Amino acid sequence: MDIDKELLHRSLAYALLALGIAAAIVLFVRPAPYGRYSEAMGWGPLIDAKLAWLIMESPNVFVSAVLWNDAGFATKSEANQVLLGLFVLHYVNRSFIYPARMAAGKPMPLCIMLMACSFSCCNDYLQTRYLTKFYIYPETWVSSPEYILGLLIFFAGFYMNLDSDYILRELRKKKCAKTKADRESPDSMRTRRQANEEPEAERNSVSQISSYCIPRGGLVEYISGANFFGEMVE
Repeated sequence: MDIDKELLHRSLAYALLALGIAAAIVLFVRPAPYGRYSEAMGWGPLIDAKLAWLIMESPNVFVSAVLWNDAGFATKSEANQVLLGLFVLHYVNRSFIYPARMAAGKPMPLCIMLMACSFSCCNDYLQTRYLTKFYIYPETWVSSPEYILGLLIFFAGFYMNLDSDYILRELRKKKCAKTKADRESPDSMRTRRQANEEPEAERNSVSQISSYCIPRGGLVEYISGANFFGEMVE
């Protein structure tokens, strides 16, 4: 049975849009089991952060390669090639370079990793199929002001993303030296001895809070989650 690929593409786009709205509403009342909340119960076993990032992001690269091999006329357009290349460039960084360079992070629940992997497959299908089958940009597009401005915006976001990742990565490596020194002070040691007498749940809460600190520099001075903001700009 032949499948109407354009209808499939359009339906999948609407489905992801609806899921995004639903997820945003849910997150107003319940935090996502990610980062400091990654050990929340009911989301499956915890997966090493580096491995989880590789598995959930890499489909964007591999699916692009498969769809490019099955590409249509649109791949002959220079503009289409560049746009798809930028998409793949972003995910080569997120799939392979970012996990390889990241400091030890919080493990990720299996369920969250699988949902992110599913989104990556769907999102990549939408982006790549559109640029290889359903739309072709004219050759004059590469010299148009809109195209050039778009490239500048993309690389601005790419820089924001890389720079913010670097700041957060260095923060983890340094392990907040000042915080550590404060914790080793006599007063802090006495506080920790008292904490050892508290219920386990309270001790865990104290441990979680003390493991976080505020990043400084770059865009993170002005925006929470500056690395994700950079991705949005891209």
